[in-house]
Amino acid sequence: MLGNVSLRLLYKSSVHDSNIPGIEDDMNYISQITRATKHRNPLLAELRAYKPCVDFISEVRILLLGPSGSGKSSFINSVKSVFRGRVTHQATVTSDVTSITGQLSPSKPITPNHPTFISSPSLKDRIHCVAYVLDINSINDLSSKMVAKFKQVQKEVLSCGTACVLLLTKATNCSEFLQDNFLNMDKPMTSQSQIMHVSKMLNVPIYNTFVVENYTSEWELDPLKDTQILFVLRQMLRVAEDFFEDLP
Repeated sequence: MLGNVSLRLLYKSSVHDSNIPGIEDDMNYISQITRATKHRNPLLAELRAYKPCVDFISEVRILLLGPSGSGKSSFINSVKSVFRGRVTHQATVTSDVTSITGQLSPSKPITPNHPTFISSPSLKDRIHCVAYVLDINSINDLSSKMVAKFKQVQKEVLSCGTACVLLLTKATNCSEFLQDNFLNMDKPMTSQSQIMHVSKMLNVPIYNTFVVENYTSEWELDPLKDTQILFVLRQMLRVAEDFFEDLP
């Protein structure tokens, strides 16, 4: 992708005509890519070296909850893609038993008789952060039943003191949700009324609400998407860290 953009830019630059349609857009895109890459690489290095602040926990456990097709598997694939340096679709993006959703089927709930059920989980076996995953384009279409289910789950999560975030997927243009200078990404990514509404509805603070554009049908990585995905992952880990620090 970068190679094609660079070649196109070189060809247009050789004409020395700023009035050529598209050259300004290409310049802006190249500028965005350059700035994003400067933040992408440090973020990736930071996350590769990440270790939980609690010594006896080797990994942070994040549970993704959301309707079928909301983007849970796609987000997992996207994170793996960035770390591997190539697009991967290891987590099946469907609603059957091979998908993330299919593995948590309400028709087959986990009971105390399940071979892997832990009646008194230690901290390392608990969920450290719950991420509610919703399609940003379908927020207004959530049924009252689904909203009630989310609220009940959130009530249980809060009673356990577990950290939580809201992840809004399927944004059409991730660059719209990034600060121009990529320096203030710890602030709320957007103040759109519908996002404020769902944040309030689920009782998740707006500063823990993130918008992300997953890799779905792409074949090549995009530094803009990478930067956003890595930032969201880092923020999720920081929310989990706050959960650890609040423990007795």
